[in-house]
Parts: sequence; structure tokens; C-alpha cells
Amino acid sequence: MAIFQVLGSPTTAFERLRERGGWVAALVLITLLSVATTYLQWPLVEKEVLVQLESQQPPIGAAELDMALGVTRVMAWVTAAIMPAALMFFVGLLLFLLNMIVRGEGSYMQLSKVSLYSMIPGLLGGLLTTGLAVGLGADSISDVMLNGGVFFAEKSGFLFTLASSVLDPFGLWSLVLTVIGAAVMMRKPPKSVAVWIVGAWLLVRVGTSLFALIPAAPAV
Repeated sequence: MAIFQVLGSPTTAFERLRERGGWVAALVLITLLSVATTYLQWPLVEKEVLVQLESQQPPIGAAELDMALGVTRVMAWVTAAIMPAALMFFVGLLLFLLNMIVRGEGSYMQLSKVSLYSMIPGLLGGLLTTGLAVGLGADSISDVMLNGGVFFAEKSGFLFTLASSVLDPFGLWSLVLTVIGAAVMMRKPPKSVAVWIVGAWLLVRVGTSLFALIPAAPAV
């Protein structure tokens, strides 16, 4: 199956995917994996959300607390369900724009498939982290880190956020798959597309890490 072949032989897998469909079943499986990971994470996420809600001033009542938790739960599961499809077509559009810049031969749907299959390592990393956190009885997902954030005692700040996102083996694996897949679909050397894709990837991660420098609003 292509979803497994991409992980072991990405060039061969993307060559096959270039010539035919193979994305509907993959999207369903990846969406189910995303929802399952969110479902398993929820008990740990709920603890963190509960602490934040209970620390609000003035305190909120029990009914409002239950409602807030319920809304957060539904939003988390809905986001997990729609995010794979949203990312597939949005990142596919960005890759198609790159395709036009480098004068490649890839179509929009071919590049959307690259986006879809490149999500797999990140989802596997999330599932593994969740399994370890649950198995070890951790109080929070951040207590089990499989990225550069593990080297920081304080789990906050710009450098921690940047290291967590950049020094992430599963994220780097996804990045490599994106470069290989894009090169195959565009019929371009990997180096010619890697410069653009890696550059954009780093820019996004540095940009999002800058939000950690924004001070939290004081409690009212």
C-alpha cells in the first residue's frame, strides 16, 4: 500500500502516485489516525485546560466549567477531523505555486498528494508521544518530548519553541518526504526544490516561535 511504501521507498511511491490516484483511502486513514491521536490525548489535554479555566479570575461556576470543557473537546475533535484535508489542499496549493516558479511539470492534485502523504511521519510522532505519555502516567503531553525541547528545563520561550519545532525527527522526516515528492511530481532535481521548501519551512517555524516572545495578558 502506498501509505507504507512512502515511508520506506518514497521516490518509488511518489512515482507511482504521480501516474494514478491513491489519495482518497489515504486521506481517510490519515484522518482516522488524527482523530484517534486527539482522542487518546484528550485526558491529558483536559487536565491542562481545567487548570487554566480554574485559575481564571473571577472564578467560573461548575456549569460554565463543564460547558467550556465540552466545547473545547468538540473543537479538538472537529479540528482533528478536518485538518488533514485542509492541509492537503492548502499545502498542495503552495507547492503548485512553487511548481510554476521553477517551471515544473506537476499538477495541483499531484502536489496535493505529496502534501497528504508527507503528513504521515508527523502523525506517527504524535501517536508515539501520546502512547508514551499515557503509558508513563504523565500529567501533560509536554512531559514527554521527542524533539529538541527535551533539552530545556523551562518549557516556554522562543528558543524552547524553536528547538521543539526544528529539532523534531518526525517533522524533519515529513520535510524530506515533501522535498522528494515535490521533486518527483515537478520533474526537477531535489536540490532545486529543496532550497525553496526548506527555506519556507524554516521561515514558518521561526515566525511561529516569535509568538512565544509575546507576554501573556494579565489575569483580570
